[in-house]
Amino acid sequence: MDSWELAALRRLIRTALAVNAGLDLGHILRLIIREAMASVGAGSGAILLYSGAGRVKVKASVGLAPEDIRSLESSQAGSLCPILERLPHGVSPPAYMIVPIICEDHIIGLIVLLASAGPAVTGADSEVREAILSVFAEHAAMAIELEKARSERQSRAAECDAPPRDGDLCDRRCTINLSQVSIMAHELRTPLTSTRAYTQLLLQARLGDISPRQKEALEVIERNILRMARIINDILDMARIREGRLVLTKQVVNLCDVVNSVIQEVTPLADARKIRIEVAVLTDITGTWDKDRIQQVFLNLLDNAIKFTPPEGRIVIRARIVGDFVQAEVSDNGKGISRKKLARIFEPFPNVDIREREPGAGMGLGLSICKGIVEAHGGRIWVESEEGAGSTFFFTLPLGESQSPGES
Repeated sequence: MDSWELAALRRLIRTALAVNAGLDLGHILRLIIREAMASVGAGSGAILLYSGAGRVKVKASVGLAPEDIRSLESSQAGSLCPILERLPHGVSPPAYMIVPIICEDHIIGLIVLLASAGPAVTGADSEVREAILSVFAEHAAMAIELEKARSERQSRAAECDAPPRDGDLCDRRCTINLSQVSIMAHELRTPLTSTRAYTQLLLQARLGDISPRQKEALEVIERNILRMARIINDILDMARIREGRLVLTKQVVNLCDVVNSVIQEVTPLADARKIRIEVAVLTDITGTWDKDRIQQVFLNLLDNAIKFTPPEGRIVIRARIVGDFVQAEVSDNGKGISRKKLARIFEPFPNVDIREREPGAGMGLGLSICKGIVEAHGGRIWVESEEGAGSTFFFTLPLGESQSPGES
């Protein structure tokens, strides 16, 4: 590993520690921009966050004059490049790098770095520079998410100081507990994201060559990081649902495309247990839904079906139009669900009692998240099951666009 790569890694660790320490957001963003500049030899830079009406706000900057900041903030987000080219540079022609800051799959801002008069960092190719800067951007995103979560926690704490209305004390306690878990999930995601970023840098041999045995060990680490990330994302989704903050990005969606995409993802798991997946879905069912969220519903239901279906078992996915709704079904010939568990199967954390926990069962957030997503679309979800005879999960979604049914 080159000396500049080691120096960049140390700078990344410094910013990760600052984020995890919960320091002031402004302080963290200034640290990130300074360390990012030093890592790639930039002469000046800024962190820009999108504000309303397509504008940007400079949240931290180094080496930019007040008039430069005013130029950036007065421009439209889509026309930043001409502005950047007019800012003072140490090289000709003007050179700059832009890295997106992404929160929950949305670009919320940018890291902008302008070249200095001196040479670029020796030996630093563009791919490695981009990889390092993307980690700095992830650190900025985590700091912003944590600040937002702390602000929401303070707001909820203020609300809880007011005397409760009759009958809402239990709901309030549940919301408080879930919000505390949500804050903890945000705190866990900070070091986890950094660990994943470093693991990917190592796997891609961007920080030096690795042996086949080291590669195998790193792949095990990455799989477990992704598993932990899914658990954290489930906790955050559940908190958003309970607090009414689940945002749906709706578009016209073909249900058959969603089902095919999910099947492609779960087929290796089903094949490993020799489970057959059959599909009977109308090819032209379309609706105005959040494609990623509906995919998440099918994925959670299929994950459960595969987990509790015996080897060489069978899972069937069906979808049909019923009035103004599409009704989807995921059936399995597994062991079924007891009446006692059926009563609370869509509640969050139904598996908290370790004495009743099924082998391989998770925390039990998946079905509760499915319920929240389906109901946010204006549909409903339910299950029919009999012990020893398998289970069928049903859910409905309102149809938003005209459709012409055809069997697949």
